[in-house]
Amino acid sequence: MRIRTTSLAFAVAVALLFGCKKSDTVVGPDACQLTSTRAQAFSDALTAYSKAQTPANCTAFKTAGSAYLDAAASCTTVNQADLTSARKELNDIKC
Repeated sequence: MRIRTTSLAFAVAVALLFGCKKSDTVVGPDACQLTSTRAQAFSDALTAYSKAQTPANCTAFKTAGSAYLDAAASCTTVNQADLTSARKELNDIKC
């Protein structure tokens, strides 16, 4: 059940990064770079947690997810409703 929940949270997070609608605002090339870096860290944390579902790996996964969502919030192409939903999903995971 935990893997299913974490997989859902990861899918939502990836959708935020790659499934955003375009806005009329021009974003500089570095504006979302931190989001991409943190997405990789989030993915790595998910992989570690899926291999060993320990409380430490769960906490690391949630921390990396939160950092990713914080970075995504500063990217102007991210839909805030999707961001709020992803934060709720991440916060609902029990370690």
